[in-house]
Amino acid sequence: MKILFLSDGLSPFVLGGMQQHSAMLVKHLAPLVDQITLVHCGPINSTPPEDKAVLELLGNPLNVEIIGIPFNDKSILPGHYVRSSKGYSNDIFEAIKHKLSTFDVIYAQGFTGYAFVGKHKNLIVNLHGLEMFQKSFSFTENLKKIILRPLALHVLKGANIVVSLGGRLTDILL
Repeated sequence: MKILFLSDGLSPFVLGGMQQHSAMLVKHLAPLVDQITLVHCGPINSTPPEDKAVLELLGNPLNVEIIGIPFNDKSILPGHYVRSSKGYSNDIFEAIKHKLSTFDVIYAQGFTGYAFVGKHKNLIVNLHGLEMFQKSFSFTENLKKIILRPLALHVLKGANIVVSLGGRLTDILL
């Protein structure tokens, strides 16, 4: 099986639970599949970590190809994260579209799968906490979540498989 794995960073290069999950998932999937092409970024507006450092983190598997693409977000206007996430996903698609048909599965963390909706028959997405659909505790937080919902719905509805870590997240999806 050949997997295209899309991430918005890997821990410890980018901090976050989803980034830690990405690093561990690729590390433990590698021995079980023929090939993983891992697309990742570094911190926002930075150069992605070198391939050698990423491969070391993953235990130097011979069947993992690394593609680093910058995640750029130079705006502070409302909705900037949504625009930047779409841009990052589009940049990934442009870099990989010439060999998209060679992958059996695309596994997309977060919003990275945006540009791949409708372009591959096996798109798996994991939006993790689905915070944009959960209760807000402030006006500002509620506005941020409202801005994220259309992008999240596009990715969730366009995927062939949606990964949920269970619990109350499954209730949100259903």
